[in-house]
Amino acid sequence: MISPKYILVFLSVVIMSGCEDFFSTTLELEPPEFEDLLIVNSDILEGGRMISIFVGRNRGILETVNDTSYIVNDATVKITRLLDNWEEEALATIGNGLYRFDAGDDYFKFGETYNFQVSHPDFITAEATLTFPNKAVLSKSPDFNQSDGIDIDGDPLSSITLTIDDDPNEMNYYEVYIKPNVENGIRIPASSFDPAVLEGSFSRSLFIDDLSFNGTQKELKILINQFVFSSNINGLEVHWHAISEDEYQFQKTLAKSEENDGNPFVSPVQVASNIENGLGRISLKTKEIYEVR
Repeated sequence: MISPKYILVFLSVVIMSGCEDFFSTTLELEPPEFEDLLIVNSDILEGGRMISIFVGRNRGILETVNDTSYIVNDATVKITRLLDNWEEEALATIGNGLYRFDAGDDYFKFGETYNFQVSHPDFITAEATLTFPNKAVLSKSPDFNQSDGIDIDGDPLSSITLTIDDDPNEMNYYEVYIKPNVENGIRIPASSFDPAVLEGSFSRSLFIDDLSFNGTQKELKILINQFVFSSNINGLEVHWHAISEDEYQFQKTLAKSEENDGNPFVSPVQVASNIENGLGRISLKTKEIYEVR
């Protein structure tokens, strides 16, 4: 006599076979319609008199273009300080999609709000309304330790410890990077084991949010390779910036996108933008420079 369990298995196979079409259903999805948009990008530092804003256009995923066709050299670029409607218009493009402003020493102020507008007859007007971050300074000069362990490759490390007195009245975001104290020095690769730190994708900057230490004093240790010191470097510069949440989210998603690039088993990351009706980002930053030896 056939066991009931084998009969059950047989019936299950027959039923599953009859449902073959159900399990092989193919969904046909229409790709989203491509929209021509302006790309706007700029870093504006406290005290910056001459500033530049890049303007370009996006490209479709299957579009074949040369290296310069995404540059837009005939846009109109304006900045307005909303408090007093002080408007500045780009002097002219200086080529390669860059628009130059002579904003003067007194135009950008902490806590003031600015509207950036980029218009072109072939595109919808792109704009951003942004507030300049409040000043952020370290509570004391950074502490430098010439010898502070080794990295995973056995190379000796130096460390720089920053002491942050965080403002409790708002969420704060910071950027820090290290440069040698020499003319035209380039940024030095830096890292940190602190969970509050985000490592930038290619800028060699570290980005910090105060979610874990809001309103308190925070000591943050930054690690650099000890071999950055040579006969012509006798000190380092710590560049410390207060940045906006928009800039932090841009850098966070950009780093994640770079990390996932080329991996077919993860979903693509949409890089954050603070440009309305466009792409890219404008970053307003305060600036402090500390020397360590």
